[in-house]
Amino acid sequence: MEQFIRQFPRLKIPLEEILEGTNNFDDKNVIEMGDFGKVYKGKLIRSGKSIKIAARRLSRYHGQRDVEFFREISALSTLEHENIASLIGFCDENGEMIVLHHRNAKGSLVMYLSDITTLSWFHRLKICFNVACAIQYIHNGFGEKYCLIHRNINSSTILLDKSMSPRLSGFEYSLKQSINQNDEVILCEAIGARGYIDPAIEKRGGVNQKSDIYSFGIVLFEILCGRKAFTDNEPLLGQLAKFHYENETLEEIMHPGLWEQIKESKSFKCFAETAYSCLHKDPTQRPDANQVCDKLYEAYDYVHQMIRLQVIVSATNNFSDENLIQDGESGRYYKGKMLRSAKLTDVVARRVGNTYEQIAEFWREINTLHSLSHKNIAYVAGSCDEYGERIIIYERTVHGHLDQNLTDAINLTWIRRLKICLGVAQALAYLHYDVIHCDISSFKILLDEDWEPRIFGFEHSMKFLGSWRHRLLSCNHFNTSNYREPGYLDATTVIPRYDVYSFGVMLFEVLCGRKAWISGGGVDQSLPEMAKRHFADKNLDEIINKGLRKQMDLQSLEIFSDIAYRCLDEQLRHPTMDQVVKKLDDALARQWKHENIRERTTAEVTSINPLKVNNLIYF
Repeated sequence: MEQFIRQFPRLKIPLEEILEGTNNFDDKNVIEMGDFGKVYKGKLIRSGKSIKIAARRLSRYHGQRDVEFFREISALSTLEHENIASLIGFCDENGEMIVLHHRNAKGSLVMYLSDITTLSWFHRLKICFNVACAIQYIHNGFGEKYCLIHRNINSSTILLDKSMSPRLSGFEYSLKQSINQNDEVILCEAIGARGYIDPAIEKRGGVNQKSDIYSFGIVLFEILCGRKAFTDNEPLLGQLAKFHYENETLEEIMHPGLWEQIKESKSFKCFAETAYSCLHKDPTQRPDANQVCDKLYEAYDYVHQMIRLQVIVSATNNFSDENLIQDGESGRYYKGKMLRSAKLTDVVARRVGNTYEQIAEFWREINTLHSLSHKNIAYVAGSCDEYGERIIIYERTVHGHLDQNLTDAINLTWIRRLKICLGVAQALAYLHYDVIHCDISSFKILLDEDWEPRIFGFEHSMKFLGSWRHRLLSCNHFNTSNYREPGYLDATTVIPRYDVYSFGVMLFEVLCGRKAWISGGGVDQSLPEMAKRHFADKNLDEIINKGLRKQMDLQSLEIFSDIAYRCLDEQLRHPTMDQVVKKLDDALARQWKHENIRERTTAEVTSINPLKVNNLIYF
């Protein structure tokens, strides 16, 4: 046990902090009663900020649970996926065994199965596709020599965050398996929630990845029918669903309101066929996770993608000049309003030209975005390919594009800018496993109502094999020259770190509160060259927005400017985006600490002599 704990020193959290965060395990903080014990809500301080936690306190009432406890920690410590519940840490102290996760604001999927208002068909499809991506990730080995069999997939182990995005949890029963033996059966007992356990386990004496597929098939039918897998005094949903699918009477066991949304649609037929195939009696005839993902995306695509040209024409007022946002190389961008999921939504329509390259860019962006799932990457709300028109629809964000907000030091504060840069960096780190964006700029960053960034504009992007990330890759589509590394001006090849230079330019835009190309006074100047010169001369203050500079912690500024400068270094010396993420996270933590100290100091002075506060604040 001690040897195990020494493997994860960064994840060990003192019992004292957990007791303080949960108010000494107050029963008022209990949010769930599970097989392993009670789950408590609480708060912890991490990187200078308070985070909401769910602390699962192991109960030995049902027997020895050490194996499952350490198995879950071992599994989650290596998993990094947008749709897998993230592990904060664990405690093994004074006889207590506690696992800590980020607390998901909306609870688990099982709570919403019959709620067709909160979970429309559109949202259900998106949740299922994202969970399938998580299963695909653990089944395919997530970059390691082994893969995982989850063994506990059900609607209670699928958690939902504040935006109703799913997180797969419940890895306490998971088993590791060599990536080269992922079709083989691991001998073990049948474990899991009633109604989700693969009947073939008993016959074969063990599990393999197809056992997870069966359990997920049950979840798909729960989502489709709006009912739980197991209800007292009723047959199991799996049995009912197979019977009614085979007799083409699924609507008889579906929620009436949900059936009205989707009856006889291509999306419904594709989804139901996929769910049924997951429950095949013979595990070898079930689809694998890759195939499930493809089919669910197809079902999602029927709802999500197809938008008629006449709908877009109406939404943009017939592509009027008044609705034109930008006219650029990648097309014309129009704002508009469109009815989406019974709600009038602000959208941006990118109208693509008809040259060979522009048509290729249209399909390149759609195909790339189909394969991506990250909170800081914009998703396509729809597309159109009719009558010679090719249009991509995005949801229009409240705060527009980052480049529109660069000079605003009041709303776009320094700490908010740090969070935006960190979010974009995390998305790029995710992309660089097998995608190069090739067109990062402040225009290509959208900002939602919470100032959360979303990268869009993948028309120049390129995919590559993960094993090729250090190779030179042939490429003939590059971004605008203001963000393009000088060495690439006449180049036909790139490496995955190509985006790093462009991101460095964006960092200096954010820092200085000005765009990459500065015009005025009869002289045009390149911000990257100006920033590099001032950094080297140690006088960056001369070009930083004055309103921003007053907000900055000195150490935060030093860390930020240093990593921005390194991003503009020669291509072979660029940091990786993982390295950039770590530095920006550090800069944010320093600024957070600085602002908390300043707030406490101000509060203390206010309590002593309110008349002196203005002197402190406006000095």
